[in-house]
Amino acid sequence: MKVKVTYRERMFIGDYRCIDHERTISVERTFRNGNILYCCLDRFNVIAISNEDIIRIGDD
Repeated sequence: MKVKVTYRERMFIGDYRCIDHERTISVERTFRNGNILYCCLDRFNVIAISNEDIIRIGDD
């Protein structure tokens, strides 16, 4: 079962400015270690997302 993870991706455009983009990915499984959520896209690819950047986690 796939799980949708929506998170904030931050791009810095200057010394004191940034733009936030909302991204949604579909992952096979997730696990937490400390303040980081690890999302397994497939068998070999893993994305690490900070807990403060996560907007929502839900089922497909």
